[in-house]
Amino acid sequence: MNPAPMQAFVYWIEAAREDLALARLYETPANRAPVLRRTMACVALALGAANALRDQPRRNLCLRVMRWLRAALAAL
Repeated sequence: MNPAPMQAFVYWIEAAREDLALARLYETPANRAPVLRRTMACVALALGAANALRDQPRRNLCLRVMRWLRAALAAL
């Protein structure tokens, strides 16, 4: 197995997790929305790595988080 997609997946998931922790600090929608959009971009990149790995559980995790982020952005 090529380790590059796994390293990419771990990197982007960790970046998304850090962005989510940062988003909790912002109370106003104008400040929170850009952070959530950046989190969505990180998860999308992690999804690409999960697809390269052909790892269905990781892919499902990314899709679930992206649905949650879309709902959170729509609620702002």
